[in-house]
Amino acid sequence: MSTKLTIPTNAAGVVLPNPISSGYYNTVVIASGQNGTVTGGTLSIECRAPGGSTFETPSVSDISLASPERIEIQGKIEAYSFTVTAFTGTATELAIAFDSYGTGTR
Repeated sequence: MSTKLTIPTNAAGVVLPNPISSGYYNTVVIASGQNGTVTGGTLSIECRAPGGSTFETPSVSDISLASPERIEIQGKIEAYSFTVTAFTGTATELAIAFDSYGTGTR
């Protein structure tokens, strides 16, 4: 089961709690632009472990908004930090889908 949240297209360090905190393997997918089109830019993602005080950069952390993709992040995640740079298009928000599954320890 996935959950979808939105962030503004001018996001700079927008922090969102992980909407699905039960799994060990996490999938983040840029679903679509909201209220317009997305033609370019980059979405950077950082993650914070449960109880952690700092955000860390996963091995794949930058997603091209010109050709959105899904990324897999291993480990328990309490929150994400999102930054959008060089955005082009008319959308005012980006929809991001989250999914989490499996078990393990960080």
